[in-house]
Amino acid sequence: MVTVEKEGYEPVQTQIVSQVAGAGAAGMAGNVLVGGIIGVGVDAASGATKELKPNPLELKLVPKAGYQSTQTMPK
Repeated sequence: MVTVEKEGYEPVQTQIVSQVAGAGAAGMAGNVLVGGIIGVGVDAASGATKELKPNPLELKLVPKAGYQSTQTMPK
């Protein structure tokens, strides 16, 4: 779970899921077929076979009702 917060806006929570990437699974299979057990271990340990979803993460921040910033914009 990820929480995105910015002053003056409502916080937004969303879930990020880690899963085996399509290309990662193919690469892992290639390592196994070629006998690259070391490659399998490196890919698994480094996370090369994983991807995060959603990617990219797109959020819309909603302003807080009645919020007035205390910061001033530079001239």
